[in-house]
Amino acid sequence: MMVIHHDKSYTKMAADGAQKDLMVKDTTPSCNVMNECGLEPLQFSWLRAAVRLYNALNQSNSSTARKILFADMQLSSRCNGR
Repeated sequence: MMVIHHDKSYTKMAADGAQKDLMVKDTTPSCNVMNECGLEPLQFSWLRAAVRLYNALNQSNSSTARKILFADMQLSSRCNGR
């Protein structure tokens, strides 16, 4: 299983560079600067990829893939106490 770590430093570096290019104040929020440049935070990319994976597994013709998905979700809910 692949473990995904979010690296905030990349997002911060991209926003800092964009702030200098746009000549805006340092207090301007990073998400606003990145949006102005047509960039989106990495969280949105990862979330979209996770949703695509979930949908692909859920709609798969393979009953094994669906069983694994639901077993993983049940295991996760037991670990989180839900």
